[in-house]
Amino acid sequence: MGVFNLASLRPGLLGPGGTADPTAWNGVLGFGPAATPGSQGAPDSVAGAPAQLAAQPLASRQGAAVTPSARIAGAATPAGATSTLSPEAVRNIVFNETQSLNGDGLPDARVAMAQSILNADRRWGPRRGKYAGTQPPTLPSKMDARQQQILQDVQRAVAQAFTSSADRTDLVHGATNFNLRENPSSKAPAQWPTFTSERVFGPFPDNLGPPKYIDIWHNP
Repeated sequence: MGVFNLASLRPGLLGPGGTADPTAWNGVLGFGPAATPGSQGAPDSVAGAPAQLAAQPLASRQGAAVTPSARIAGAATPAGATSTLSPEAVRNIVFNETQSLNGDGLPDARVAMAQSILNADRRWGPRRGKYAGTQPPTLPSKMDARQQQILQDVQRAVAQAFTSSADRTDLVHGATNFNLRENPSSKAPAQWPTFTSERVFGPFPDNLGPPKYIDIWHNP
């Protein structure tokens, strides 16, 4: 699986410099149903997102703040699919999973994570937490400037995943699970012996500890 190509997005959905522009999505695509606040469970989630993080800023990350209630102009659920998560809920999950990480390649990893969450949501619906648990789809009540910038970065990644889904393009080929781990092995974890690897991203420096790899998995 190659690096995701932003140029493959629909014309008009790219901002200056070829980056995905969430503000260009209004009126182009619809929204998913509202998410139900609360934890989805986390049996397969390794890295969390404590509210208090190191104040070290991420390199080369600037931009306007995104409020926790800001809506993403995402995509309607493709015909025949069942979805219970809104674009905002997916954004919040990816934020909670990755807010302590930084480094090259992280935007692509976030797109892949978002796509896997969408796949799991459409496959299991409200039972997603049992088979592909993640951090909850809610944000901290208070967020500093650094977290606001990360939220904006995540929003762009999730918008790309929703657009790809609306175009019937699955960037992770049906994968439904992911985890964060400290080694690059594509061997299935002991608790998931039947899983097969789609792709491994990283390593990404982690403000909370050792660098992390993000593994995307197929759940038979």
